[in-house]
Amino acid sequence: MKVSLSFEVHQPFRINRNYRAEYSKGRKNLFDIYFSNSWNKEVFKKVAEKCYFPATQIIIDRIDELREFKVSYSFSGVLIEQCQIWGPDLLELFKELASKKNVELLCQTYYHSLAGLFRKKDEFMEQINMHRNLMKDISKKTRLFLRTQNSSITTV
Repeated sequence: MKVSLSFEVHQPFRINRNYRAEYSKGRKNLFDIYFSNSWNKEVFKKVAEKCYFPATQIIIDRIDELREFKVSYSFSGVLIEQCQIWGPDLLELFKELASKKNVELLCQTYYHSLAGLFRKKDEFMEQINMHRNLMKDISKKTRLFLRTQNSSITTV
């Protein structure tokens, strides 16, 4: 019997609980106002240390040990953004994983969103293209798409 393991790795940006509309007046870059960078960094570092690093290393070790062991990974765009900001060493480990012959990268929506549920598909297609371009920077071209919650759009 053959088993295929697929891992979906996502880390959302957390909303700033202290946001007030008046904080955004006259500002061009609203990211730091809408989201809590200190909280996001804290959560990212904790999850990276307790989950992403050890789990990824275990998978790499098994791939090196067992030639027939194959996996697929889908990394959300926002996870990769956070790796670029707070965890370049984790990003390097993901790149090492992606370089393995028995690892397939999957395409998904960039923001791990429900854009596929919208009647108009432009946002969905834009996010797919953003994600595809990001994955080229990680390692290799994505050939497969991680099915979304709306199966009717898989023909788009």
